[in-house]
Amino acid sequence: MKYNLLSRPIFLSLISGCLAGLAWPGISPLFFLIFFAFVPMLLMEQRFLKEGGTSRRIFFPAFVGFLFWNIIVSYFIFCIRDPYAESAAMELLSKTVASGLTYVLNASFMAIVFWLFHLTRKRLGDTPGYVGLIMYWMSLEYLHMHWSINWPWLNLGNVFANQVALVQWYSITGSPGGTLWILLVNVLIFQAIQSYVTKKRGLGSFVLPALAILVPVAIGLWQFKSYEEKGEEVERVLIQPNLDPYDEKFDSDPLQQLMRMIHLADSADSPHTRWYILPETAIQEYATVRGSKGAPVFYGPWEHTYDASESAYLISSFLKDKEAVFLAGVADRAIYQEKESTSARYIEPLDLYYESFNSTLLIGKEGIEENYHKSKLVPGVESIPFTTVLSFLDDLALDLGGASGSLGVQDSVEVFRFDGHALAPTICYESVFGEYTAQFVRKGADCLAISTNDSWWQDSPGYIQLLAYARLRAVETRRSIARSANSGISCFIDQRGMITSSLPWWTEGALRGTVRMNSEITPYVQHGDYLSRIAALFSCLILLWSFTRRFKAV
Repeated sequence: MKYNLLSRPIFLSLISGCLAGLAWPGISPLFFLIFFAFVPMLLMEQRFLKEGGTSRRIFFPAFVGFLFWNIIVSYFIFCIRDPYAESAAMELLSKTVASGLTYVLNASFMAIVFWLFHLTRKRLGDTPGYVGLIMYWMSLEYLHMHWSINWPWLNLGNVFANQVALVQWYSITGSPGGTLWILLVNVLIFQAIQSYVTKKRGLGSFVLPALAILVPVAIGLWQFKSYEEKGEEVERVLIQPNLDPYDEKFDSDPLQQLMRMIHLADSADSPHTRWYILPETAIQEYATVRGSKGAPVFYGPWEHTYDASESAYLISSFLKDKEAVFLAGVADRAIYQEKESTSARYIEPLDLYYESFNSTLLIGKEGIEENYHKSKLVPGVESIPFTTVLSFLDDLALDLGGASGSLGVQDSVEVFRFDGHALAPTICYESVFGEYTAQFVRKGADCLAISTNDSWWQDSPGYIQLLAYARLRAVETRRSIARSANSGISCFIDQRGMITSSLPWWTEGALRGTVRMNSEITPYVQHGDYLSRIAALFSCLILLWSFTRRFKAV
């Protein structure tokens, strides 16, 4: 008997994982493969349905394909080194926990969604089943935006991050609209192939999926061509110091580093410059506390003694003769009399608690004016999920210098205001979250700033993908973006998501440019991830219907 690989569920699942991985930005330019990526897995599900048996059998082959996809897209997580690990074995353990949990958990969640789809189709039929697949998947992506294991990196709508001309309608739907589009097209292509193979219909079977692809593309291209940039132009300078995070950044004099950045700013500015944007954790002046005659003395960037920071003094001195402000990333701390949160730590000799943050500061002529704490944290690096239960894992968080372990967050977003304009001070990983970014705009931001240090990933797809996702935020909000990255890519992005100027990866420099300050609100900013919330509602209804049908059958 001839051995046919296409009859093997694992093989079909791996094909799907490979197609989805190759479609991703930073992996290959073959983004269009995403429209076919789920077809082999849908064929696998069809065969399981025909064979009968327990529905649980589909979980493992689906998990393998999704795991393959996760590893292809985000293998860079395992490449991160932990320069502060106590030993090579401890570093390997930390990397394995951080990357392995990410790959395995996300693949498991995806496989659960696929199992639920199979179960629904088995009990309710084709149409409720395929609708269920789309609704369940969109619900999972929405969950990834809001819970402790917040990993929306592989949300399907992100795949078009380097093809923003095709998805200008994200200003209405956000990236969940892209997820809906992709899944719908995959289902239509699968059904067209089934009709063609069974000879129920000829090539006409492919008319509907072709239209499902071409109509949104045409709308996106028309919007891209017709959109006009809005708002007053304001000049900004982006600083890219290119400090090696595994060597120079956390091992050399932080004040010397800051002076180097100030010199870069001075070399690129003009009398019209209003904002200087520094990267994430640019200020590395370490926050320490010592006892002196029975009283604690605080040094560095503590929230209650910001004015004593030498870094703030250096920046304020530079600004004395300028009509401008600095936005600077900082690893700062706050002190408490009592344990204010699960991320607060105890200082036994002083009987006090402290909390660490990854923050941005607005610094003017008179010193620090405002601060904002990063609140969408990287799981396994900046936060341990479900800390009340898994607090014992805190020691396994990758130590990436100035901001690691379980960090503190703030309850709501803040915008920085200067010279009649408001800016969103988003930090690194936060630029992956569309609805969260929209909150800054609803609070008045007419421009987005992104400060980041993604050089931990070295020359890998990680920093390329994070930059690409920022382009989607520009489209969704119709806000220009000024992005400062420690080692690149620092750039300006216009309201259509196009990069207008940039500094190359792994180079030192400063970039001057203008961004437009737009005050108009897009439908997506106004309503957020409304498509995902609708999907979550339908998911509950379909699951309820499915389980009701089961009990009726019994």
